[in-house]
Amino acid sequence: MSVQTALQFFDSEAVAKPALQQKLVAAVKGKEGMAAATAASALGHDHGFEFTPEEAMQARQITLVMLKQHAIRKGEMPDAELTTEELDLIAGGWGLLPPPSGPAQNIATQMAMSVTNASGPGPIAAITVANQAVDTNYAAGTSPVNSEQIWDKIGSSIAGAFSGW
Repeated sequence: MSVQTALQFFDSEAVAKPALQQKLVAAVKGKEGMAAATAASALGHDHGFEFTPEEAMQARQITLVMLKQHAIRKGEMPDAELTTEELDLIAGGWGLLPPPSGPAQNIATQMAMSVTNASGPGPIAAITVANQAVDTNYAAGTSPVNSEQIWDKIGSSIAGAFSGW
């Protein structure tokens, strides 16, 4: 069990698959905090992902901080900034990996492109791996999307999956 497993469930399953996202929203509806996290953990277990309610809560927090970071970069929250606690939460690699290069860069770009086509690996995983590679390719004119466009596409899905808890 790990936070990474919870992130994988939320990413590759709950955010990427609308039917499961609806189940998650229904499972946590009317619940707060650990009760909602317990329901999310149970749903993850039903789909083959083993993580604790505490890990579900941390994965939710990491994902929401990454979404806030995107909104700040876009200027949608002009007076906002990440708190020290939020920076600590995403420091050490949650969405901040060094850019891949060579064949890895091409794979990262294809992963991110699959997000825009609603197939392939989970969208958060694709962004985490591909952010800088995609932006490098976008700047070079070899990719039709950048990481900001990918976040735009999945933002409402993330908010939907984590609403109410």
